[in-house]
Amino acid sequence: MSKRWTLDEDIILAKYYPGVGDHVGVFDLKRPEGAADKRVRKLKETGAWSALRRMLSDEFRNLHAYHLALGDWRAADFLVDMHPGATERVPDVHHPKSAPHLKLIGGYDD
Repeated sequence: MSKRWTLDEDIILAKYYPGVGDHVGVFDLKRPEGAADKRVRKLKETGAWSALRRMLSDEFRNLHAYHLALGDWRAADFLVDMHPGATERVPDVHHPKSAPHLKLIGGYDD
């Protein structure tokens, strides 16, 4: 039985397949030759290809739904980026951009 495709792999296909074709499937995703072509054909038939491409577009990237669609809880991070000075207005240790939160998780501000 063949390995199932994941959302992360579909996103990689949506990003790089238009430029490099099946090579992204063979070399980056370690799939058999022709598997990426077949997967993209299936995604286009079901309409998922256009949804993935839209999800990766710049307009959609700025929406709150982009982060939730990828299971990424950066909604508060998005709000801080859109509203400079929000960390001063929201003095919460668990706010993603606050210095106490970054110190707590051992992270850094990118």
